[in-house]
Amino acid sequence: MLRNLLVMTTIIFSGCANHSGFEGEPAKQQPGAWEYQKLPAQTYTPADWPQALTASVYQPMGLNNAPAVLVVHGGGWARRSPADMQRICKALASRGFVAVNVAYRLAPDYLYPAPLLDLRQALDWLVSNASTLNIDPERIGAFGYSAGAHLVSLLAVLETGSDPQWDASHRPHRLKAIVAGGTPADLTRWPKSSLVNQFIGEGIKENREKWVAASPISHVTPASPPFFLYHGGFDQLVEVEQAHALKARLDDAGVHAELYTVPYHGHVSMFLLNRSAVHQGAAFLQRHL
Repeated sequence: MLRNLLVMTTIIFSGCANHSGFEGEPAKQQPGAWEYQKLPAQTYTPADWPQALTASVYQPMGLNNAPAVLVVHGGGWARRSPADMQRICKALASRGFVAVNVAYRLAPDYLYPAPLLDLRQALDWLVSNASTLNIDPERIGAFGYSAGAHLVSLLAVLETGSDPQWDASHRPHRLKAIVAGGTPADLTRWPKSSLVNQFIGEGIKENREKWVAASPISHVTPASPPFFLYHGGFDQLVEVEQAHALKARLDDAGVHAELYTVPYHGHVSMFLLNRSAVHQGAAFLQRHL
């Protein structure tokens, strides 16, 4: 069940391997891949933001007007950090993407929609600093896993949707393609989840509308961007049915969507061990960005 996600990720993610390459120095790559550098941490929030937040930028060297990918970590909306996504950022940068690995505000100190507003601010910051970061503001995608996948998916469908509470002025900066792994797509499926209750700040009986509004599956429209979904078939934390349900909703709306599943992987092992999903997702972004 989803409520076990925080405990499992805290225990298992702590064993993540270190990665080569130093801040400000190019990393060694396989022949034919882009060399890249990790820039010093960038503060993407304005001075009056409730919490100063930073982004780590992995930039292919010698490549101008590159596509960019907003990268968002998981951890049950309450734990973990961008460090979990370093491997994915390096894989994306070696393929010619500017990978922007962002921090966001965490529950229970900050409730929904705080982290979503953080990501929208990060997206605005990317567009405003496109020339400095050598990115094409018309070619921005997103890559997230678990809670991060939920957030990038929700941001994408809201940016292209018709929710009157979502500021339409941000819609010109739409995300053009999404890679989402282990995605909690419909939060109403876990009414007893302590993680979701902590993230929303109210139980589903007290405010079902908020739970629905916080679910990406609720906002899919024909204008939603293409999605690449990946999921462990043995995932007992975020059941694979979530991925099937989101793909079905995207299919019904006429949105291009792909689903990649690996039968023998659970939620954590899919993230830590299955590199083929990352490669498939990166190839998807190359096709659509």
